[in-house]
Amino acid sequence: MALTKNDLEAIRGVIKEELVPTNKRIVSLDKKVGDLDNRVVSLDKKVGDLDNRVVSLDKKIDRNFVFLKKRFDELFNFLDKSYVKVKTEVREIQTHLHLRVTDY
Repeated sequence: MALTKNDLEAIRGVIKEELVPTNKRIVSLDKKVGDLDNRVVSLDKKVGDLDNRVVSLDKKIDRNFVFLKKRFDELFNFLDKSYVKVKTEVREIQTHLHLRVTDY
């Protein structure tokens, strides 16, 4: 049995009816993919900005750490010298007063 022109037209109509919703879904998915691409680009930019800020903060922290280390070194050197000076003076006083010299 051969298909007639009407049969082929009917088949085409059925196929078109099935394809229209599928095409709409494809168009909708394409739009969603485009939106997602835009969001990914936006997120990439934000991550890049955050990365730059982290690098900047790391540099600031490093500079401040170096500054604080210098200040603490100065402070400890001062306190060390003061301690040695006081210890020497106490020893001299103990010796002068004929007291037992203590190590502390």
